[in-house]
Amino acid sequence: MRTDNRGAMDSAHARFSGRSNIVVRLAEKLDLSTANVVRAQLRAVERACEIDLSRVRSIDSAGMTELATLARRLGPRSVRLRGASAQFRHVLERAGLQALFDLSPAP
Repeated sequence: MRTDNRGAMDSAHARFSGRSNIVVRLAEKLDLSTANVVRAQLRAVERACEIDLSRVRSIDSAGMTELATLARRLGPRSVRLRGASAQFRHVLERAGLQALFDLSPAP
């Protein structure tokens, strides 16, 4: 994994910010074309984390599956979604997945 000077990773990669906080920042697309990369990075996450969706412009069922898989593995509400658009939240609700995630604003 490639990191920057804060110990963070960019694009569709996990950013490990400090020892206690894990922030996963995802790039513009979270879909079938990026699912393998995202899946490989999310497998490295072993504890509660925050997913930054602020740069994600498109997501499909493959992307939703990767997020839901992570949330199920870590436990309910162990994954905070930051920067989730109203449309994305609506899709989570319609899919019955909102209970898996912490959708509260970041502190």
